Amino acid sequence: MKVQGIGTQIRQNICLAWQEFLHGTPNWPFMLAIGVAVFALYQPAWNGGILFDDTAHLTPPELSSLAGLRHIWSEPWKYLPVSHTLFWVLYQLVGLNTLYYHWVNLSLHVACTLMIVVLLKRLKVSGAYLAGTLFALHPLHVESVAWISEIKTTLSGVLYLGAAWGYLNFDETRKKRYYVLALGLFGLSLLAKPVSVTLPVVLLILFWSQRQTLSWRRDIAPTIPLFVASLAVGCLLTFGEQQHVALLPNGNFSFSLAQRCLVAGRVFWFYLT
Repeated sequence: MKVQGIGTQIRQNICLAWQEFLHGTPNWPFMLAIGVAVFALYQPAWNGGILFDDTAHLTPPELSSLAGLRHIWSEPWKYLPVSHTLFWVLYQLVGLNTLYYHWVNLSLHVACTLMIVVLLKRLKVSGAYLAGTLFALHPLHVESVAWISEIKTTLSGVLYLGAAWGYLNFDETRKKRYYVLALGLFGLSLLAKPVSVTLPVVLLILFWSQRQTLSWRRDIAPTIPLFVASLAVGCLLTFGEQQHVALLPNGNFSFSLAQRCLVAGRVFWFYLT
């Protein structure tokens, strides 16, 4: 009975949070217009095939069963469990038909755009719709939105922004359900892509910019679990998943310090150009 009661309470809290989120969403014409614009703009990428390291993310036959799904979650240092679970589900539904993978990535990008508008409105920042439009259509996002492997980026982005929304609501109301929601979404975001480790730092910078000071009890202490999760999960998954995907010699990072500096320099110029 207690377990059933806890389950009912969790469902009620999720429903309340969802209703409050919908109350702050952009107007429906804007949402529809952004969705149509994104799908139309990226139409040339719809039929893009498998390339580069897509094979390291698309579900291979040996992981396509339920046992394979358990394997994905039992070895998070080899796989990004949340992202690879989405790839696993897509494989069950459409196999390796890449059209649907691109559509999922586009949908996640649209969701990120709407989340950004919601957050900016929540923070009472002017120009929220303009910012959302620029985010949705800016060419800087082409790699993440048009590349199948980068579904992990857009997925983690949705979860990251959802966690930020939950935490901002907790900061204002101090209701536990928002804190639990933020922690849960942040954990899922980390398991989708460890780049989400920046969230607690971003939150503290935001609070400082609004208040010109930080309180240990109000601002810093509640973010400690976020920092702990960032260090534990982020380091483990970044090191393990990159080692697995990069397929480095002998299965480890056998680079000297000089070689690592050269690789870092090349990466910097690659993305700059």
